[in-house]
Amino acid sequence: MKPEQRLQNAVCNYLKAQYPQVMFMISPSGIKLTMGQAVNLKRNQNPSKGWPDLLIMQPKYMGSNIFRCGLFIELKPEGTVLYKKDGTLRKNEHIENQYNIHTKLLLRHYHPVFAVGFDEAKNIIDSYLNEKEWAY
Repeated sequence: MKPEQRLQNAVCNYLKAQYPQVMFMISPSGIKLTMGQAVNLKRNQNPSKGWPDLLIMQPKYMGSNIFRCGLFIELKPEGTVLYKKDGTLRKNEHIENQYNIHTKLLLRHYHPVFAVGFDEAKNIIDSYLNEKEWAY
């Protein structure tokens, strides 16, 4: 099993155990499908590349009159480097596609984030679901 799949499994198990009332789903990218299933999914899916891995359908007031419809997390395995030392996004077509989808989601009142490793994902989820205002 790939590191990103192990991370996704761990985060989903955490959500089920700690927040059983929260509705969430995972993006189907990276899942092995039969040729027929893959063709059908591609035909019916939005053509945009870079959708986040985890979609948490929980609205949230984030303070300062900011409201988000849900939390979308792009899960990255421990050790993944997303940003350069100057804080700009690392040059990588895949990460840039994901960042572009994040920008579109933000404009539609969702809260998209990258999470590197289980601890960061857990902290983001806990903060989003437990805090009165966004603290992460």
